[in-house]
Amino acid sequence: MSILDFIVPRRDRIRAENCALKLALSGVEERLFTEMAYSRKLAEDRDALLAQNCRLRAQRDDALARRRRDEKGRFR
Repeated sequence: MSILDFIVPRRDRIRAENCALKLALSGVEERLFTEMAYSRKLAEDRDALLAQNCRLRAQRDDALARRRRDEKGRFR
C-alpha cells in the first residue's frame, strides 16, 4: 500500500466535507440575512408606532386642555 492510497481518499473526503460545510454555511448566511431584514422591518414598524403614539398623545392632551378651557369659560 502506497502513501497515495492513503492520501487520495482522505483528500477526497476532506473536499466532500468542505463542500457540505460551504453549502450549510450559505444556508445559514441566507437565514441570517433574512432574519436581519425582518428585524430591521420590526424596528422600523416599532419606530413608526412610537411616533404615532406620541402624536396621538399630543392630540389627546390638546383636546383635554381645550375642554378644560371651555368648561372654565362656561361656568364663570
